[in-house]
Amino acid sequence: MKRLISSILIALLGYSTMAQEALEPDFEDFGTEEITTPSREKPNNKTPSNQTQQQDLVMPDDENPPEKTHINIQLPANKKYSKVMIIPYNPNMYFSDADDAIAKASNKTPEEVRRMFRQGIAYDVSIRILPRYPIKNMLYDTSQMAQRDLYLIYKNISYHKAESPSYKKDEENKPNDITSGENPIVQSASLKEYIAAEAPKQMLQYLYETYGTDLFVFINQFDLVTNYKYCTDRAINNFTRDVIVHFSIYDKDGNYLYGDAVKVTFNKNTNHIDEIILHNFPVIADYIAKHVPGKASPTKEEKPEEKPTIKEKKTTSP
Repeated sequence: MKRLISSILIALLGYSTMAQEALEPDFEDFGTEEITTPSREKPNNKTPSNQTQQQDLVMPDDENPPEKTHINIQLPANKKYSKVMIIPYNPNMYFSDADDAIAKASNKTPEEVRRMFRQGIAYDVSIRILPRYPIKNMLYDTSQMAQRDLYLIYKNISYHKAESPSYKKDEENKPNDITSGENPIVQSASLKEYIAAEAPKQMLQYLYETYGTDLFVFINQFDLVTNYKYCTDRAINNFTRDVIVHFSIYDKDGNYLYGDAVKVTFNKNTNHIDEIILHNFPVIADYIAKHVPGKASPTKEEKPEEKPTIKEKKTTSP
């Protein structure tokens, strides 16, 4: 009798284990098994804000990792796409030295500040691309499958430094700074390197088959840095801050279409988070959206205005 009960328990245990394995997604087929961040020196005033999640990251031990370069592919102008997926940056890829000051001025907690920045940039990028394509924003899909797949993405992509395609070594060839809103200045051409995402082709194919998205915009990293070196007004201790957003664009076939970092500089006395998002994030989102390839924004075809004609009445002579 005891042997019979033991056999039944073992059989049930084996079935439970098989069922659990069937429900768990198999991430290993897509390539990278662990999230990695690029090896780089961090300034003293720039530290990871989310220390509780750092154990999930695997920092490279070697100081000189093998160099990886991305070549932005020039696709034919008539290349057609149907839907864009927006992948928000991993919370571990957020670096800031101003969370406490912004949280205090905004009557928020530092955790709320980090969450609002992540939601804000994902939202603005979506809004800028939406007139051209349907959007699948993985941050705003709260379904169990989408949350699982977002974890799948973070688990399988890796990051490394790449040369910025907009960087100009010749100072005379640098474009003029573009101002917009309350003092933000776009300075993407001043960034020599950016953080690029390495996305396995098999993972992109899986996402395409699951969600119908054939373009992927990865927001790789978010930096918020105070420029203590440059002071606009020493009397009131007024410095500037930089918001830097790194991004990569892929298609479903694994082609690396574009990648860069966009930097926006604004005044430090703007400490309220709503103002920072309102005046700076649309400028960053515009820069990212303009590098998304494919069809142009839909416009109504203007028909030539027809002039009304006056029909002459036929008159008969009396």
